Amino acid sequence: MPGTFKVDFYRSHMRIKIQLLLLLIFSVQLAGQAPHAFLIEGVTEACIGDSVVANVQIVGGTAPYTVVIRVVIRYSSEDSIILKDITSPYDLWLKPEYNTTYSISSVKDAMGVDGTFQGEISIMIYPVDPVQIVMDQTLYYKSDPAVPLVSNPAGAVFQGNGVLGSKFYPAYAPPEGSPHQISCIYKNAFGCPAYDTIGVTVRGRSGPCFRRGDHQYDL
Repeated sequence: MPGTFKVDFYRSHMRIKIQLLLLLIFSVQLAGQAPHAFLIEGVTEACIGDSVVANVQIVGGTAPYTVVIRVVIRYSSEDSIILKDITSPYDLWLKPEYNTTYSISSVKDAMGVDGTFQGEISIMIYPVDPVQIVMDQTLYYKSDPAVPLVSNPAGAVFQGNGVLGSKFYPAYAPPEGSPHQISCIYKNAFGCPAYDTIGVTVRGRSGPCFRRGDHQYDL
């Protein structure tokens, strides 16, 4: 009946209004809550010079937030990182040079409400051992025999034109591409990589010559 339809429509309209009002009240209450910040660890070991990422998660309060990260270096020296006007989640990129511990020391939302926090990250930093390619000379004829490739420290992996395994073959390095770049990568006991590169020149003509250092003179 028409009268019943009007009553049902009115009731339905009122229910929607009430639901929207409750949703608004809930949103205001959630925004009014003190923020709570979490520091979530990612990588806990790294080589010196590496960048690692930690994640900051914040619930409650009103964005954006200001977070202060406490930094303890080698269990003694202290510093801090201030993150201003951030939203959640937030990727915190770090590049520690020593064993370092990170934790949140404060969090405040856009309304100035101080919050609570938890989480700590300890990152162990391992050294990188420099490597050097050792060659008696860097100038060869295409007809010269294979040259052993040596690194200091030993154990590097070599690559480049004319390189096969741990030897350089001048015959397979075109003179027109000279100088050829021979590179190596060396990993220490911690798996931290080091790199070196050396330029090697190959000549196409073979014949009598004498060499002085890296210079070769045809006779």
